[in-house]
Amino acid sequence: MKNVLIITGGGSGIGQATGLEMGKLFDLVILVGRNVDKLKVTKERILKTSSKHNLDSVLVYACDLAVESNIVTMVQQMDLVLKDCSSISLINNAGIYYGSENFADSSAESWQEYFQINLMGAINLTRLLLPYMKAKSFKPGVTLGLGDYHCIVNVASTAGTRVISGLSAYGSLKAALIYWSKAIALELGPKYIRVNVVAPGLVDTPIHDFYSEKDKSSNHYTQANKAQVLQRIGQPKDVAEAIKYLCTTPWVTGSTLTVDGGISI
Repeated sequence: MKNVLIITGGGSGIGQATGLEMGKLFDLVILVGRNVDKLKVTKERILKTSSKHNLDSVLVYACDLAVESNIVTMVQQMDLVLKDCSSISLINNAGIYYGSENFADSSAESWQEYFQINLMGAINLTRLLLPYMKAKSFKPGVTLGLGDYHCIVNVASTAGTRVISGLSAYGSLKAALIYWSKAIALELGPKYIRVNVVAPGLVDTPIHDFYSEKDKSSNHYTQANKAQVLQRIGQPKDVAEAIKYLCTTPWVTGSTLTVDGGISI
């Protein structure tokens, strides 16, 4: 019976860092994303840093999570490795962000894209994986390990916990992700399926590629660092460590953990 870790958006940034941080804890790691080449890079890095894994214990699935039929096909392909697993930890990390945009300038298409990827991708994948998350029960006096519960961590944003000008689409869908996470935490708790949220602030990942190399050496980027209480923007590993905490702490569910260097204080 295997403990399985599934990470969407596993090809870079927070997803890749989570695979590196947590991969050694699990028997099987499944990386999901749109760019198969980037996923393979993450796989290679996990294999180099963890003696526990081999080519068959880190799997890569290319999938556009904006399309429900693609998710259905992918989960069907996973069936053999999931149906006999002991536990599943699902990290819904995949998402898009196109920078600040006033609502009056936004389009129906951009709202729909945020909706499909940043919200429905997580909802559809979770819904399809639930049948594989067999109900667990509390064992008095027993120290719980990964095989004793299932875990879902949804990666939202501080844009979903406070109102930020220019982020009406992005923030609205992240707020919806947080509400949905709490709702299903309430429903799934009796089966010992824990659901939590990590809400990062500004993190140096490819999703913020609108910060060019020129920006990074400019006053604008310096000010972004200084705006943080801790005087720097986040790194993917900072968020990966928070995700690891939520996955390995058995008495936490329905929580939103803010990881933002203190900027939202």
